[in-house]
Amino acid sequence: MSFNFGSRIPPTKEFNDTEIERFEKFGFENKLIEARKFKYFGFAFYIVLFIILVLSTS
Repeated sequence: MSFNFGSRIPPTKEFNDTEIERFEKFGFENKLIEARKFKYFGFAFYIVLFIILVLSTS
């Protein structure tokens, strides 16, 4: 999952944020745009998955 709920195995959210900071620091504009886009897609995926789960159990 792309969210860190207190678990240190694996620290995915911290890794993603570190990579975005690195892309900003070194000027990798295309990578920065892609990283932000896929971070949004990951968040949207979990929202849609939650909605499907709620709808399927009701």
